[in-house]
Amino acid sequence: MDGDVVMVVALRLAVAIAESEASVARLFGTSRKPQSRRRADYSLERRATTAVEGWEREHRQRMAAATAKPDVPDSLEVRVLRRCAGTVFGQALAAVLNEREVHGGSLDLPSRSRWAWLSSTGLTSVFEAVSLPNEVHRLVELDPAAFAEVVSTDAKKLRQAPPLSHPAVVERWEEQIGSLVAGLRNRFDRLIGGASSLPPTARNAAIRQELLRAGVDRAYAEARRLAARIDVGAFEVRLALFVRQAAYQQFRASCLAAAAARVSEAEPALCRLVATVVADHETTCVHASAANPCRDCVGPLAARVARLRDAVEDTTRQPVDDISPSSVPVSAPVDHATPDSFLCTAALDGIDSIDNDQAHVVVVTGARRRSDTGAFGYAWVTEDGEMRTGVEDAVSTLDAQVHAICQAVLDQEDRAPVHVVCRDPGAAGLVQQVIRSRRRPDPDDVAFTARTRSLLAALTTVRQHVSVSVDRCPDPHLGTTVVGRLAALALDAAQWRESLEELRTEADRYAEMLTAAVGSPRLGPDDADDHAWWDEDADPETRRLAWRITVRRLHLAGGWCPLPEPPPVGLHDGRRLQLRLDHHTPDDPMARPAQNVTLRRRGGEWELADITWPSDVHPGTLVAFGWQIDGFVVTGRTFPLDRPERVDEVEFRHRYDVRVVTREHAPGADQDREVPELSVHSWVLRTLRRLGHLAVDGSATLAEAALVRDCVELGMPNRFVDQTSSAVADLVRTGRVHRVVGSVDADGRPWHPARPGHVCTELLMYMPSHYTPDVSPARDATSFGGGPRRDHVVAGFIRRLPPGAQASVEQLDRHRDAVRAFEVVDRELPEGFTYVRRHRRGHSRLTR
Repeated sequence: MDGDVVMVVALRLAVAIAESEASVARLFGTSRKPQSRRRADYSLERRATTAVEGWEREHRQRMAAATAKPDVPDSLEVRVLRRCAGTVFGQALAAVLNEREVHGGSLDLPSRSRWAWLSSTGLTSVFEAVSLPNEVHRLVELDPAAFAEVVSTDAKKLRQAPPLSHPAVVERWEEQIGSLVAGLRNRFDRLIGGASSLPPTARNAAIRQELLRAGVDRAYAEARRLAARIDVGAFEVRLALFVRQAAYQQFRASCLAAAAARVSEAEPALCRLVATVVADHETTCVHASAANPCRDCVGPLAARVARLRDAVEDTTRQPVDDISPSSVPVSAPVDHATPDSFLCTAALDGIDSIDNDQAHVVVVTGARRRSDTGAFGYAWVTEDGEMRTGVEDAVSTLDAQVHAICQAVLDQEDRAPVHVVCRDPGAAGLVQQVIRSRRRPDPDDVAFTARTRSLLAALTTVRQHVSVSVDRCPDPHLGTTVVGRLAALALDAAQWRESLEELRTEADRYAEMLTAAVGSPRLGPDDADDHAWWDEDADPETRRLAWRITVRRLHLAGGWCPLPEPPPVGLHDGRRLQLRLDHHTPDDPMARPAQNVTLRRRGGEWELADITWPSDVHPGTLVAFGWQIDGFVVTGRTFPLDRPERVDEVEFRHRYDVRVVTREHAPGADQDREVPELSVHSWVLRTLRRLGHLAVDGSATLAEAALVRDCVELGMPNRFVDQTSSAVADLVRTGRVHRVVGSVDADGRPWHPARPGHVCTELLMYMPSHYTPDVSPARDATSFGGGPRRDHVVAGFIRRLPPGAQASVEQLDRHRDAVRAFEVVDRELPEGFTYVRRHRRGHSRLTR
């Protein structure tokens, strides 16, 4: 480390020690300091904060400079072929990278496991001038438990062990030291909590020394974590510069050339056409220079190849002007994508001049008509979740579909170009003919309502580029499903008032679904995910704070909750407050008594400490807080659900964030140890839920090729490595895990469904199971009788037996069956316990 970095870490260490000493001093009643000492502590904290912010700013500037440096573009022929071949090229490249065992299956700079990726390219000797030192090689070979011991020992020393900063182990060091800091924080909090429960006379010098030692251990670990973070940042900048150098560019070019050769074997005609078009272009293009080899020419060239290919392969296609309203040209489907993707890719074959580099809007339309009344409901929806519904009258189904298409186009005014996809060939052909000819159809040829004719007239004046095509895929995709459902609901809402609320609810749900499925990236394990955020009810003028949190296990274990960043002014460390938590349940409708809490600053962040959380607040529960800074009462409340919901085996009676539930309730999360004891099946689920990329529905995806490596990184014993494939097969067969086809972007982030232009790959997906348990209705607040419960299912569980009793042979067999069905953790039934199998409980009402 250079001098500036050492100063940043030293300041963080000093602040962490001062915070620990202050906590101990408050507990022993010696927290009053001279004014000069308080000013010195404040000055030290400000210096530490400024130093860290300065390093972060400098790191961002270095990364921006490293990534802004223009990289050497791939050859023009490869880039055009990659655009035209699409999925075929992606599969070929994935096969090449798999054969060469490239970590993560991507040529682009990864966001994690960087050294493993670099090693798989065979370029570590170029990146590092010397081979791995013996000390570093020894650290690389250590199993997770031994490496954790090395990190723990190093964190107690004043000087850091240099091998830990080596790029080969620095990322592993950063991850392990983060786990160590969390454990030491919880240990310090537990010691403080235990000492505070003692009467003041029982808090002796030995307890004080133990607390001070625990505080120093925590402070040293926090300083080490900052040092690891800085070293990882330096490695990240070096690697970003390295991938732009000739050695890596040659490796990248060889991989792409090998993929292009595979595509040439599969589609020789396409490759010959691309080579001809590119050769012709390079002789005339003014941009075909070494400094800028046609960077902006790929889109137009790919479009030209597509037009020439259509002209050669589809000689039977009719000119659009000669098509009758009952037929429309559509290319033969080649790639239908997955049913849960927004749109069948073959539906875009009939659209003119699609250039993915140009901003455009793809709109899916649909209509549902009642033949007895002539009324129809229509809907359109875009890929990013914009939508509209309406109800009109039509003389025919063709009239209704044409109306829906015209309305969709006109609603996208000033947005160019617009591509409309529908399921009706006649409507698509007629609208396309109107757009091309700028003339409305003759009234004697086709019967339309006056409203549809006015829309067609307006369509002839539209100046932006508009294209229409047909989705003839036998399996409707997500966009088609959404418009069909919304059009039917709109039609019902016009007749039955109660259907209007259902339409609004479904529209909101579909908007969120579309954004999650195709519009937003998944949350990675290293992405920032704030535990707390400021609420809209906050009012800076009246100094009222309002914020929300999603509860984590560390909040429950440590008895605290965070305040969001940035903190408001006027907060005082150590201030005593009262928390009134409104957490009603049907079984406990009474108000909870207020509890004393403490406002404190720890690790540069503010939090409420000394909270006693209700026993049924599970990780993932949403809690809202409010506080008038001038007062001393903090209010908190949870949000009851209409009915209890069970996510996997966890029952929630209050609103929750399913993404946090996926992370926080992974197998082994309830074990108080660094490396939990789990079966190989549970290790697979734990890895998917802890390291998989999250969507808003709580699903987590991970490239199957990276599963074994990620399991080992989390601590899975090496003896399970050979069993991982069979465990995945078992989990897929039982529906606990799903295999899906997705894609990987330039940052190594998985997407599902697959995105255009990405490398396609097989993903494993964990999807949380949701269901509403059949429970008794909520009791009245004034009734405390134990009335009969409705019939409901109880999951299998382990139960302690009376002293001296043993489980029967039958129960041991049932426990083994439950293990094989993944209903319980794969471990021996403890002595003195028995297994209670899944059963029904309650009173069923018998009917004759």
